[in-house]
Amino acid sequence: MVLRCCEQRNLRIIKAGLFRYQIRAGLVAIWLWFTDGHLLPYTGKERVHHSYNTQRRMPVPGRTNLVTCDAGGRIVDFEIQEGKGDLRGRIKALSKKWKGEVSSHPVMVFNREGDGAGFFSGLVLEEIPFVTWEKNTDAKKLAAIEDNKFGKEITFNGKSYSFFEGEKSFTYIPDEPNTKKPDKNKKHTFILRRVYPSQITSAT
Repeated sequence: MVLRCCEQRNLRIIKAGLFRYQIRAGLVAIWLWFTDGHLLPYTGKERVHHSYNTQRRMPVPGRTNLVTCDAGGRIVDFEIQEGKGDLRGRIKALSKKWKGEVSSHPVMVFNREGDGAGFFSGLVLEEIPFVTWEKNTDAKKLAAIEDNKFGKEITFNGKSYSFFEGEKSFTYIPDEPNTKKPDKNKKHTFILRRVYPSQITSAT
């Protein structure tokens, strides 16, 4: 059965149908969707693009499997891309792909590869909710935050954290088409919520 589907190039249709059935039947959650890329090393003789192995710290022939899971670790969708993979494009594609199947946008959770004012601007304008980690955080600024600001507490995976919420303002000005000049007419200023966590260590 699987071989016949592959021969008829119907595997993509079957995969999409399976994921659609999962969503409609409530077999996967539609509140938080976590997307991450996983290297699929390639050992064949055909030429393929390079990807990066973070454990070996070296480029290797491979593809990237961009997997999206719900909060319970159940696979919602995946796509195999050549080379490193396009995480940002995948986040937006997921939102468009399943827009008609869910009552509201799932919150897209992704790692720091998705960091950037331009990408954030696009998500805000398209009304796609998201959560990510900040890239290149200033350690000195974090260390200078007063302890009394961390007034809220939460326990997760057996560990306790204190945190407080703030805001960060962004301004993004895209370039004009076919030029490197900023298009000030399309200037976009927006504000994102920012959460500052700190693990609580027990006194010894």
